[in-house]
Amino acid sequence: MTSRETADRAAAIIQSRTLVRPEIGVILATGFAPCADVVEDAVTVPFADLPGFRPSRIPSHVNEVAVGTVVGRGVAVMKAKILPCDGATWEESGISARTLARLGCRVLLYIANSGSMRADLLPGSFMALTDHVNFSGINPLAQEREGGGWRTPFLSMSDLYDAALTDAVREAVGAAGLSLPTGVAGYWMGPSFETPAEIRLAQLAGCSVSSNSFLPEVMAAHHAGMRVVALTFISTMSAGIESPLVLSRILEVTRDADDACRTVLRAAISVS
Repeated sequence: MTSRETADRAAAIIQSRTLVRPEIGVILATGFAPCADVVEDAVTVPFADLPGFRPSRIPSHVNEVAVGTVVGRGVAVMKAKILPCDGATWEESGISARTLARLGCRVLLYIANSGSMRADLLPGSFMALTDHVNFSGINPLAQEREGGGWRTPFLSMSDLYDAALTDAVREAVGAAGLSLPTGVAGYWMGPSFETPAEIRLAQLAGCSVSSNSFLPEVMAAHHAGMRVVALTFISTMSAGIESPLVLSRILEVTRDADDACRTVLRAAISVS
């Protein structure tokens, strides 16, 4: 079964359980599943009911999608991520974004969780991605073929992150009282955190943050024709800047930012 066929089947199951026609898809960062409560009149569908959706084993992930409305807009919110660092294949990792596209979502609002390499970008803040550097050595589109139901996988990444829509989101988030600076993200597959030497290399490449999420989903969404806005929550400083990195502490910092995440979601969805 192709990724297009799998996404079509999953989207049909989700749509059969709600009257809402979502136009904006959201994938939440690790630790932010409780923030899906911004969705009004939500209908939830377990990942177990959806073909191709491999349940996440990452702490704090909730394996379901919530469909409803936020500020009057139809949304579908993934409360867990399907990531290579959790044992998923690259094709499995992209299925949530591809399903959102086949569900009718024209925009993907992605929220990652990152470590900061910049002194002016501290834990507890958010950043908007303008570009990325893939340090994994693997391209998530490598298994896609011409004629598979999507556009060609030989596509430009120069416009992956929608500049106009990102600017609109930054303005809306700013009006809601939160700063949203921009930067470039470095991606590693994980699950281990990066080494200090890797972070120094990424800084030389112009990266502002390090992360082991976002890449498979945003590239799949771009391949599926969605406009992408990717934000990241800064939950720690990167390796060598703050050491050691501890997952429990990262999740604690994320939990403390739930209200800020809800503000970001409402503001971003209102202009997407």
